[in-house]
Amino acid sequence: QAVIANNSGMARGAVQALNEQGLTGKVFVAGADADLAAIKDIVAGKQQFEVLKDIAPLAQTAAQVAFQLAKGEKPKSTDSVKSGAFTIPVVATAVYGITKDNLEERIYKTGFHTKAAVQGK
Repeated sequence: QAVIANNSGMARGAVQALNEQGLTGKVFVAGADADLAAIKDIVAGKQQFEVLKDIAPLAQTAAQVAFQLAKGEKPKSTDSVKSGAFTIPVVATAVYGITKDNLEERIYKTGFHTKAAVQGK
C-alpha cells in the first residue's frame, strides 16, 4: 500500500488520515516539495519519501527560458516529452529523492532546511 501525493501538503493530509486510523508508518507515503513539515514527518517516521525540486536552479532556469522566449529565441531543450501527437521540448532541472538516509546531504548541508528547524529548535 502506498500514497503517492502530488505535493507535500497532500502527503501531510494522508499522514494525518493514516495516523487517525492507527496506520502511521504502515503505509508508504511520498510527496513533493520537501517543505519543512514533510521533512519533520520523514524524521518522525510518518512519511517515507519526498521529491526535492531545488528552488534556486528551477527559478533561474525558468527565468532564462522566459527571457529567451521574450526575445523571440528558441530555448535549447535538454529532453522532450511526447503528448499525443505532440513532442514537447523540456529544459530539465535536477530533482532529488529525499529519505531519512540522505537528509544530511540533501537537506541540511545544502541549507534547504536547517537541522535546528527540522528538530524544532
